[in-house]
Amino acid sequence: MERSDIIAWRAKYIEKMRKNRTTEKRPVVFLDETYIHSTYHSKSCWQSEEDPGLFTSDPVGSRWIIAHAGTENGFISNALLIFKSQSNSSDYHDDMNSTNFLKWMNEKLIPNLPARSLVVMDNAPYHCTQINKAPTMSTLKDEMRKWLRERGI
Repeated sequence: MERSDIIAWRAKYIEKMRKNRTTEKRPVVFLDETYIHSTYHSKSCWQSEEDPGLFTSDPVGSRWIIAHAGTENGFISNALLIFKSQSNSSDYHDDMNSTNFLKWMNEKLIPNLPARSLVVMDNAPYHCTQINKAPTMSTLKDEMRKWLRERGI
């Protein structure tokens, strides 16, 4: 069974989208990130085997991180982010972090968004970074003291 908070979150999203479609009519912008690796070939990429231009297997090569956003009318102009991975992990999450994501948002996406846009994104950890995060049970005692002192507690 799904958790009740997830069900409530989905219901809120559906209601917001329904309201936008019927009354607000704001441009809906979807954003996401992915990667592509030079060693992709027909057995490991999402491209159909019947389509021309399949990637061939290459034992060495780079992985490229891609972030972009689009509407029903196509991609947002000048909002493409593509850069070479600097990590050896199996996907892009070490390269696409909150620092890179916020930089992309502030420098490329936000300046090019249509007015009054409604931006839709998933719940990747770097999409919802908390600034001045409160200590948790696993925070070291000295760090907790410092956090409390900085807030006059």
